[in-house]
Amino acid sequence: SKDFFEFSYRTAKNLNSKMVVSVDFIVEKGDPIVIQSQISEYLNRRKKTQPPAIYNAGSVFKNPKNGSAGYLIEKAGLKGFSIGGVEVSQKHANFFVAQKDSKAQSLYELVKYVKGIVHQKFDISLTEEIIFAGKFN
Repeated sequence: SKDFFEFSYRTAKNLNSKMVVSVDFIVEKGDPIVIQSQISEYLNRRKKTQPPAIYNAGSVFKNPKNGSAGYLIEKAGLKGFSIGGVEVSQKHANFFVAQKDSKAQSLYELVKYVKGIVHQKFDISLTEEIIFAGKFN
């Protein structure tokens, strides 16, 4: 239940190593025209700032205090850098996009590489927002 997990922005207590695979939402009725307008605004903003690629990991790193992970990755010169068909997006550096036949191992390696370069250049440790399930080298 929502009370047990105490969900909030990018955190959930009592989740530990569990993975949420399904949720049910309770929503309130609203004005369909207003709702459609809000959805359109959101989608337009998203199109302008995020890569349209089907195969992407979403936002890869949490933003550090007083900063932006995407900004740091971009300033490190990593936009467009790729490993095994997984690339730091040209549109938003905190999104990694993959070719259809890419492997999760390549994403894992790119995440570790980017983390290392950002730490080396700025002495800031990025924390993954994505969670890897399985074993990786």
